[in-house]
Amino acid sequence: MTGSAGSSFWHWILNDTVIVGALTILWQTWIKTVFAKVLEKSKFNFTRLAANASLYSTKRHDAYVQMWRSLLEAQGNLGERLQTFIRTPSFEDYNEEDIRDFLTKKNTPKAAIEETCGLWRTQKSLALVKVETYWKIYNRHQTESFVTKAQNDSLYLDLYLSDEVSKAVIDIVKNMRSCLSYVNGYAYDADIYKSHQDKALELTDKIHIQMDKLSEKMKGEIRLGHFDESDG
Repeated sequence: MTGSAGSSFWHWILNDTVIVGALTILWQTWIKTVFAKVLEKSKFNFTRLAANASLYSTKRHDAYVQMWRSLLEAQGNLGERLQTFIRTPSFEDYNEEDIRDFLTKKNTPKAAIEETCGLWRTQKSLALVKVETYWKIYNRHQTESFVTKAQNDSLYLDLYLSDEVSKAVIDIVKNMRSCLSYVNGYAYDADIYKSHQDKALELTDKIHIQMDKLSEKMKGEIRLGHFDESDG
């Protein structure tokens, strides 16, 4: 190989090596750029998913607290309603001023208050019947409003309730409605009245057991940050 030919050969080899090296560098740079973009996108998606999961977890926690509060208030009010269903307080020792204050606190219409107070001066026995009637109406409306609120919350918050919790809440509200139907029912026959009392008490005990189980279930899910597969 002559000096000129050898020089050309090595020149070609060196040029080829430079080109290959340059291409290699360009390839590595492109790979790094693509990888960096993919990694950045993955980080963004992960961060977004983590934020969404955290937000959903927070929403679920708040939903459970609100749902439990509504059920607890309904249960407590239903218990009070049942006590008044079993035992009616005596208003014999009340005077006219006491009756007026009592009916006012129970949101009784002013005309009904004036009528009852007028009867208190002339026909006390009839006035007592009216006071008891207005008192029962107030209690019935109060309990119905609490149970209705719990039922509405079960619908509004269902998006954040697990399937098990949702089903348990529905069953509890259903039993509250059934209990309320016995408490609000009018039974002039003593045996039927006693039967309504017994059924209402039985349902109250059942609701108490259901609430205990629901409480444990809710606590467990909140503590573990539980998500059903159906939650997505």
